[in-house]
Amino acid sequence: LWAANQDGGAHVDDNQHGDYEFVQRGLDFTFTITHEDGRQLIAKSAEIHLAALRQFGWEVLASPDMLRLARRPTP
Repeated sequence: LWAANQDGGAHVDDNQHGDYEFVQRGLDFTFTITHEDGRQLIAKSAEIHLAALRQFGWEVLASPDMLRLARRPTP
């Protein structure tokens, strides 16, 4: 709900919470890729939270425990 309220499709909050902005920036996580010739590329993980949220939703919906709860009891 936090992500939907701050950064959802139909609504984007102009005053995003500082913690949410930190998550959007990928927790300021960067990693360095070094090529064989010594050249380096520094990559950031910004916007990765959207893929994580999608995965969390899928995990919940596909959970065997949730599927068991969704079954109708047999009379």
